[in-house]
Amino acid sequence: MEQPTVASSIIYSAHPLLISQPDIRLVVIHPSTDLDAPISCSLRVVDLDKDPRYEALSYCWGDAKITADILVENTVLPVTTNLVAALRQLRRADGEREMWIDAICINQDDSDEKVNQIPLMRAIYSDSIRVVVWLGPQDTTSRDAFHFLGKAAEKYNEGRQGGFLRLQQENDSILSSGLGRTGAHFILDKPMLPTSLGDVLKPPETFHRAVTTLLRRPWFRRVWIIQEVAFARSAVVLSGRDAMDWDAFINAVRFIDMAKAPRRQYHDTLSVAPHFYITVLSETRDAIASGGKRFTIRDALRRFAPFESTLPRDKVFALQGLLKQPEAIEIDYNSVATPDDEVFRRTAARAVEETGDLSLLLDRHTHDHDQNHSGRPPAGLPSWLPDWFVPGSLLLGDGRAAVSAEDRFCASRGESAQASFLGDGRLLVSGYVIDRVARVGRRRPSYAELGREYWLNGSLLPKKDPYGIVADSCEVLRDWMVLSCPDELGLGSVYATGETMREAFWQTLLRPDVATITDESAQRDFEAALRVREWMFMWMDWFVRRVDRGLHWAFIWALLSLYMWIMGFAVLVNLVSGRLGWAPEYTTPVDPDQSDKVMARTTRGLLAFVPAAARVDDRVVLVQGVTRPCILRPSGKDWRFIGPAYVHGIMYGGAFEVKKCVAISLV
Repeated sequence: MEQPTVASSIIYSAHPLLISQPDIRLVVIHPSTDLDAPISCSLRVVDLDKDPRYEALSYCWGDAKITADILVENTVLPVTTNLVAALRQLRRADGEREMWIDAICINQDDSDEKVNQIPLMRAIYSDSIRVVVWLGPQDTTSRDAFHFLGKAAEKYNEGRQGGFLRLQQENDSILSSGLGRTGAHFILDKPMLPTSLGDVLKPPETFHRAVTTLLRRPWFRRVWIIQEVAFARSAVVLSGRDAMDWDAFINAVRFIDMAKAPRRQYHDTLSVAPHFYITVLSETRDAIASGGKRFTIRDALRRFAPFESTLPRDKVFALQGLLKQPEAIEIDYNSVATPDDEVFRRTAARAVEETGDLSLLLDRHTHDHDQNHSGRPPAGLPSWLPDWFVPGSLLLGDGRAAVSAEDRFCASRGESAQASFLGDGRLLVSGYVIDRVARVGRRRPSYAELGREYWLNGSLLPKKDPYGIVADSCEVLRDWMVLSCPDELGLGSVYATGETMREAFWQTLLRPDVATITDESAQRDFEAALRVREWMFMWMDWFVRRVDRGLHWAFIWALLSLYMWIMGFAVLVNLVSGRLGWAPEYTTPVDPDQSDKVMARTTRGLLAFVPAAARVDDRVVLVQGVTRPCILRPSGKDWRFIGPAYVHGIMYGGAFEVKKCVAISLV
């Protein structure tokens, strides 16, 4: 443990905390009429069981190396400059203000004290009279954002009274006109805002960008804020002098989302739409407030995987208060005796014990092709360890989760997991090899790669005409079709399940939940929906094959706009006639993850959707307690876990036999 500083010894020794009761310290901010006067505070110890009145601060520490001094008990204490800015704004002119602020109320030099105080944080924030959210200092952009959000909140309240009918009509109008967008509109991402949003403030584009910039502030990505906001009785959002009630803030963001306002391209280091974080916070707070929602370890860690922490282990510790079994997580800041990788493995073991299955393997995705993938845990971690600890790894580029809420497949027939966590980091499971990967298709660029390839960071104009994205996607899909049909019969040949190869191909690509298809009517709807997907691809592929990429982008997009109008009309006619069908309930993948996956074919002729890192001769393995087949790679006597897969025809347990299972060691 680090040696305590002289300042911390003086400050905190006079205010000891009893372990036998829920003692916490409160910081008393002394008043001053001079905004620039030094911050002066004192501490007092209170028992949470005695219902003390105080506010709790939720903020982002900022760079720990950039500090400024404040006075606590007449002793100098260095804190981050962002906290100093918050304290100046929170300090009253004529009265003391009592608050709980982690950096001051917890002795940061005392690991034992942190271990005892962190489990109290849920109670600290839920018992406070109000949580004050500090987003940072005020600037021109934040003022515009708060002004816009205030007006948007009013529009939300007006729309709610009328059922948002006007907004829905405006959205429908934008959707229909979207097909006519020209290349200039697409390349510059010129906003097409509904009147309800455009009427809020003029020009709406400027204020909409200001909101997006505000939502990019570090506070929204900090993992600790989840429980700080989720358990708050009430909350207020501050940016400098601008303030807004939390519920109004959320309603404003909801209105902007409902208005189908375009989210500009997020090709920066975040790789996640900024609206994602505030949406997750809002949904979590609502779930806890309405039904007392608590999470399993796996659900919490994958739901909040995109959030960030300075210390890797805090990705686990910060979520303890949200868990159904918080006692399953042992707070330990002794990084010498318990390194981060041990914390991660221990957490994974607790997750398996809690659920009784190996569903955590579904959250492991490889990123071998993306050398710039940021935030990956240190090298040397087991291949089977989930990506819970990697910011953004369980997300798609638009901020949607890359994993389903509940996996509906049952490749191992719902058998309980047989797993042992060995001391050297290996995971011992039970399963058997059922097939091998014979061919692997071309991979599509990931969202991060598209950002680097097509857009310069911060640039409005792409490095490459966006039409290339459309053409590349068609070429990849065409390659997958060829891969799926090695013989001359093509898509009309018979698949192993008795279906045509065409049906097997599109089901493998879309990975629908066929268990919901329970009667002939549903089957007809499902087949019609598959036809419309194929039909739309064939139309687009026809265009891509015949239009030279070398033509000027304006000419290409003029042709494409006209072509899409014709295609849209043709789709409409066929939908009305019943030849095609639109049934998203049957053709929407149970998990929306299309990035970092490729089509593959096995030696037995099965079609599979596998991780992009899969190679020829990798094994398809059925693992007891895992709902999907797994792609494994031999590594001596052990195996490396590449990722989960969809293999058409064996997703519902038809190929699984417990008696064939043997011990498999994952490293």
